[in-house]
Amino acid sequence: MILTDAQLTEQHALIERAKHDPAAFGELFDAHYSMIFNYVVRRTSDVAVAQDITSVVFIRALDNLEKFKWQGAPFSAWLYRIAGNEIRMHYRRHKPLVSLDELAEESGFELVADADLQAELEDAQAAIDRAREYLRAQTAVSRLPIKYQEVLALRFGENKKLGEIATILQKKEGTVKSLLSRALSRLKNDLTNHEMQPFEGSRIMGSEGRTYSNKSQERI
Repeated sequence: MILTDAQLTEQHALIERAKHDPAAFGELFDAHYSMIFNYVVRRTSDVAVAQDITSVVFIRALDNLEKFKWQGAPFSAWLYRIAGNEIRMHYRRHKPLVSLDELAEESGFELVADADLQAELEDAQAAIDRAREYLRAQTAVSRLPIKYQEVLALRFGENKKLGEIATILQKKEGTVKSLLSRALSRLKNDLTNHEMQPFEGSRIMGSEGRTYSNKSQERI
């Protein structure tokens, strides 16, 4: 989602308050939790792992908020970047992660109700269970190098525009476009070799089993 100048200004003010006020950070958490959680679910295909990684993302954000420098980009871009790093670290180490309860204890702000979180987890798991074709596509995606997994997830899972992806990954738009092109080519070859072909009319599986055309209004 692209924020207006007024929304960016309001968000900047909230971030500055959050550097000294746990309640303000709680507002940032509430506004961005579902977005980051769903992104991590799609990257990992594991609800429990996604819950843990998302907790770590917000702990990292809280711990480093004093160092955060406003550059006019949405706060979510920074969170996506942290999430990408934590996903890579998780697959390298598989070390135990911090629970949401520990996040609440350390930060001093209140999380959403347990019932709401449980409902969200169940909805996410149900979406994964329903989308069997998506899961098979995810298996193929998981065989790609991390740099390709990341750019595919942001483009087709999160519906981010090239400029937004470039901001999140801190790369030039041309580089992002090149990464997407190579990622789609490698994924198509992999799926063909494994006798699965979700590309129908140049389409690729997206979140919750939906499909997106790689010939959308924004060329890649």
